[in-house]
Amino acid sequence: MSRRNLVLLLVGTLLLSACGFRLRGTTSDDAFRLQEINLASRDAYSDTLRQLKVLLESNHVQITPLARYTFDILDEQTYRRPSSYTSSGRVAEYALTTSLTYAILDRNGLQVMQDSIQARKLQSYDENNVIGSYQESSLLGTEMRHDLVQRLIERLQRITPEQLDKLQAKAQAADAEALARKQQPPQQSPAGPAEEPASAP
Repeated sequence: MSRRNLVLLLVGTLLLSACGFRLRGTTSDDAFRLQEINLASRDAYSDTLRQLKVLLESNHVQITPLARYTFDILDEQTYRRPSSYTSSGRVAEYALTTSLTYAILDRNGLQVMQDSIQARKLQSYDENNVIGSYQESSLLGTEMRHDLVQRLIERLQRITPEQLDKLQAKAQAADAEALARKQQPPQQSPAGPAEEPASAP
């Protein structure tokens, strides 16, 4: 290969790398360390869980009940409160907040970690166009769920099996210590000298 062709090849490779292109089979920094995980939710029809499953599987993470750890959505709530008012004192905007609490459990159901995340949006409100306001609220709810799923993916991306194993060991030790304290008989205070009955006058 001539020097000119070699230079052109190197320049082309650099340009492709700058554009974010990766050759098939190369290692990516954003690859998942977890190869498999189980998913659970209090809500069997959770859209968040469904979207999370799709994204994990597209990143080659196997979803199986046989996995060592389970990602469990404990609670997901959306709150709405007035954020701003018109000059006449009517609500002009609502602040929407979706809060999600999750935990990671081992095969025995022992919780090894728990955390929560939030997504926020502002919704304009027009009492003369209730249908339009409702449609905007529904759209923002979908966007907030998308934001939550993306943040969950980013967090799961950073978790390694070794980290979960260490957290599991700590949780098991804490659980064993709590059980030992519960089974330990209560300590009795040392008995003082017995009091003699008072003599009758």
